[in-house]
Amino acid sequence: MKAINKFIVITPISSEALKKSGMLLPESLEKDIRYLKAKVTSIGDEVTKVTDGDIIYYDKFAGHFMDYEGTSYKVIKEENIVILL
Repeated sequence: MKAINKFIVITPISSEALKKSGMLLPESLEKDIRYLKAKVTSIGDEVTKVTDGDIIYYDKFAGHFMDYEGTSYKVIKEENIVILL
């Protein structure tokens, strides 16, 4: 599978329960988190800032999910990336 143009295929990284000072934060607070962590799986030929394997944070409202060979991926555009680790 290969992304094209400015599209990026990512594999979302499930976040563990958030902790602050050893205490679990309420689930309602997790809904307030707008940016999610993911690993870049494939980049299009017009993508310039990230490479395959990079870890990023992206806008959770961006893109769409797709299933490929039994695995769920998300497809976003380069402009939906907010942080590159």
